[in-house]
Amino acid sequence: MLSKTNLNLIIRNWRRNKVFTIISILSLIIGLTCCNLLIAFVANEWQISEGSPAKDRIFLLKSDNPMDVQSKEKTSFILPALPSMMKDRYHEVETFCRFKRVDENVIFEADNFRSDKLLLVSADKDLDRFFTIPTLYGDVAKTLSSPGEAAVSASKAKLIFGETNVVGKTFSLHENNNATLYTITSVVDDSEAASFLKFDVLLPIDLGSYYGGVTFVKLDKKASSASVLAQMKKDGSVLPKLTQECQYYLQPLTDVYFDKSETQSSWEFLMHRDRSFLYISILATIAILFISCFNYMNMYLVRMFQNEKNTGIQGILGADKKQLGIQLVSETFLAVFVGFLLSFILVILLLPVFNSLFNAYVSLSFLANRMVIAGYVILLFLLIVIPSLYLFIRMARNQSFQFLKNDTPKHKARVVNGMVVLQFTISIILIVGAMMYSKQLDFITETSNIDKNIIQINGGDISGLKLKAFKNDITALSGVQCGTLSSSGFLNAWIAMNDDNVSVLTYTFDSDFLKTHSFRLIEGEIFSKSESVGSKQVVVNETFVRKYGIDDPVGKPLPVFDKSLVIKGVIADFYTEPFSKQVKPTIISLFNPEKGSSIQVLQLRLNANGLAPTMAEIKKRWEEYFPDKIFNYTFIRDEFEQLHSNYSKTARIIGFFTIISLSLTAFGLFGMTWYAVDRRTKEIGIRKVNGAKVTEILAMLNKDFVKWVVIAFVLACPIAWYAMSKWLENFAYKTTLSWWIFALAGFLALGIALLTVSWQSWRAATRNPVEALRYE
Repeated sequence: MLSKTNLNLIIRNWRRNKVFTIISILSLIIGLTCCNLLIAFVANEWQISEGSPAKDRIFLLKSDNPMDVQSKEKTSFILPALPSMMKDRYHEVETFCRFKRVDENVIFEADNFRSDKLLLVSADKDLDRFFTIPTLYGDVAKTLSSPGEAAVSASKAKLIFGETNVVGKTFSLHENNNATLYTITSVVDDSEAASFLKFDVLLPIDLGSYYGGVTFVKLDKKASSASVLAQMKKDGSVLPKLTQECQYYLQPLTDVYFDKSETQSSWEFLMHRDRSFLYISILATIAILFISCFNYMNMYLVRMFQNEKNTGIQGILGADKKQLGIQLVSETFLAVFVGFLLSFILVILLLPVFNSLFNAYVSLSFLANRMVIAGYVILLFLLIVIPSLYLFIRMARNQSFQFLKNDTPKHKARVVNGMVVLQFTISIILIVGAMMYSKQLDFITETSNIDKNIIQINGGDISGLKLKAFKNDITALSGVQCGTLSSSGFLNAWIAMNDDNVSVLTYTFDSDFLKTHSFRLIEGEIFSKSESVGSKQVVVNETFVRKYGIDDPVGKPLPVFDKSLVIKGVIADFYTEPFSKQVKPTIISLFNPEKGSSIQVLQLRLNANGLAPTMAEIKKRWEEYFPDKIFNYTFIRDEFEQLHSNYSKTARIIGFFTIISLSLTAFGLFGMTWYAVDRRTKEIGIRKVNGAKVTEILAMLNKDFVKWVVIAFVLACPIAWYAMSKWLENFAYKTTLSWWIFALAGFLALGIALLTVSWQSWRAATRNPVEALRYE
């Protein structure tokens, strides 16, 4: 197809039209780089979601969540006796695999390494029958069958021991002054994500301390999940349940990775991705693909208009449409191929940045995956065929004498202009989307009003009295404003439920909680420092008062749970859950440091100035008070923002695609402006000779481009408004869909268009008319 003659013609055309060639290929490089990365990302996400060759027979066992009956949320927490009972009662169940996250307070020690940050997971021996586990050394199934043995990920083996082949090395786990020794017998390759299961250390499950967790079941090849569920429903009175009203469900393995509906439980060893994130990536790939095609077609059409006479002469001298078509396809193929090769260099360089930006797991080796290569082949095929086919059809409709005319046919100009309008329409929609995501995230941050300098220190099983003594010492530091003790994390309150099936959050705080968190007192009082720890008084939030219809609540008994408790004060609602959920009724009791608890938490409000030295001093004193405990803290605001991390990631990806879309559109517009100015050089010279001002010339050259942006704005607004309205329906608390966002998006698009075209317009308008006429 690409003969030597065609190659020489293509190279000659590229040299003659350097501006259009550079713009065309640069657009293709940018578009292909984005598309190549996104194809690899989508393929990788798809592979992760499948997780196992036997994916069609594997299901996640779920149950109704008794702690959130109203929203009908499901939970993956399954009681320990159920999996074995299912295998015994139902012949369809081939096997099962249980998982448990080892307690976060457990300390890992090996050589000179000591940490409580590793993800320690215990699992059944049949793990490899459920998930793809690429192993570098050892046998994971054998490891999980042997108490006292363990598997580690290659990355953590390298971090801890300095090498990956650590089979035979030992480590110990410390909990409650007890140490358990383990021998490493397997090393797992975690260089790329083979499934949505993740861990740093994998241990055999200890049934003596297993009180429930995540369970996957694998059915027989001929069995159906519907028949198993029907039998489970029939045996409802026999099977162990969280409550008698709870029903069981089987979720297909391929749906687990894209399921973000479970908010009450956090299983860190199961990775999740919002499905909409993947859909946006697919749509963005298609949009960028078409914008790249539009740019190439625009540039080629513009260049074809410039060389119309040459094309007409070729036709008169005997070149038929087939030969012209072959030349067209050859040139498109060469441009796309050059663009693809150069883009692949950028893909390799930008892959770490892409993974960081999109929280992706794409490795360099995965770029050679069959699914990815197939995607690249399809992409190249579309980029070659779509422009070539369209341009060939346009060329075939013209007779040779039409190419000899000086004027550009109106129908051709309309096609080019239509493509530009479509590009700007896509760009404006993306601008609106990016700004609305940002506005909603800002609304969440402002409304939640969580101070960014509040830290939460996990005391684990430290006694409340010791932690209180530590708090009194620390709050005397100049860098610490105040602090409060609690028996639960700020975002992980205990949930209680009465007979009315209403979930109620229950906290215990000491008397400094209001000052620490800047909660607003609506009426009544809060706990005093002298108040007895056995106080029968509680503080509730506004939602609690509204939910139970309590008039003048201060001094009245609690209408649910322990009715001997009296409401002492009412505080404004505060936010501890995603904004997609309504604030729950909340009860706050007085923290009792003398009462034993498996969870003791200290929350400190720090001064913004001198944060680093303050944290260093707190850590120093912690190690003096609790030498056997690792100083472990988090910023509460960071944790809260993690609840909306999917929206933050989507905002980043939309912002990224907006920049790419605007860049590609600007490239195409630059080339078209170049052509428009070049075609009207004589007209501009005549107008200037006849007294036209520079501003009049600028207005004449820019008005068409302004018109295109206005048309694109009119088309984009209803689409963007509908899309953003539907998106905001996901939130219980949301910002408004403001008119100024649409106006700003339109002005930004218009500003980019004017900046792109004005430089060339100004150059043409200020040129000496004599030179312009001589040029013609």
